[in-house]
Amino acid sequence: MISVTRMKVKMLLSDPRKASAEILRRDQKSDRSLIHYWSLADRQKAGYYVRDGVLYRNYKYLGQEYEQLVLPVNRRQEVMKLAHEFMQVI
Repeated sequence: MISVTRMKVKMLLSDPRKASAEILRRDQKSDRSLIHYWSLADRQKAGYYVRDGVLYRNYKYLGQEYEQLVLPVNRRQEVMKLAHEFMQVI
């Protein structure tokens, strides 16, 4: 799982050639590595929840609350590349 800010997620999802909310939902549901996290969301445990059919997690770190998009395996490399490119611009 990789933490991603909303801005980065919007950048990833804004290009219809790369992703859409429907594709993300399908990819999350078909990713067997996420079965446990869907179960946690169903039971409202460990901060996992579903909004608009997409799996997320809320967590707190050093007093700051974060919302984390739970990425399917097939999206992680793409998001890591995007995050690294974004950090080079800053």
